[in-house]
Amino acid sequence: MNYLKRIIQEKGEDAVSPVVGVMLMLFVTVIIAAVVSAFAGGLSGGGSQAAPTVSLDVQIINTGSSSGSGFFATVTSVSNPVKTQNLKLITAWSTTNRTNNQMINGGNMSAYMSGSTVDVPPLGYGPGITDGITNGDNFGNYTLEAGTGLAAAPDLSYGNSSLSVQPYQYQSSPPPVDDISKVLGTNWQNLKEGDIVTVTLVDVSSGKTIYQKSIPVTEG
Repeated sequence: MNYLKRIIQEKGEDAVSPVVGVMLMLFVTVIIAAVVSAFAGGLSGGGSQAAPTVSLDVQIINTGSSSGSGFFATVTSVSNPVKTQNLKLITAWSTTNRTNNQMINGGNMSAYMSGSTVDVPPLGYGPGITDGITNGDNFGNYTLEAGTGLAAAPDLSYGNSSLSVQPYQYQSSPPPVDDISKVLGTNWQNLKEGDIVTVTLVDVSSGKTIYQKSIPVTEG
């Protein structure tokens, strides 16, 4: 014991300084690690509100005429009711032109348009529709709930034999800006059986994708 006391007395303050220095270094390291962790958490959006989840049953049909063709979707489940005012519906696809067989790309985005006096498809039907509207409420005005239907159809001048319009063609050129072209984009009439349309729903508030699926086109 006396031997230890003598060593400590001989070392004096020199024995304490290295220990204090190491402790200070450890303290600074812990502080830096905490700051970096908090910064990384902020970048990852850990504090943002959780985005809702939605499941849809989607069909995209091109019969070659206005009868039976369209974009049709039904909400099969939702974590909580979602206002379409807070959503963007995005479509994207590639196919070949029916006339010249050249590759073309298409798609469009549907979003809420405040004060719009024109149709903003896909129109909503059933649960989540306000004011008892039965002929289709504009996207942005209704809420997605289980059972809500969404639809966008072509103009009657598309492939209508009674108007002497050939299948997969419009009566006028350029074709009218109808509901289905607002959802799928111009040249949608070139979509064929088996072509893939990527359908995406984005929650505007969080910027997160809450639904995305590759939908094969059918011809009825």
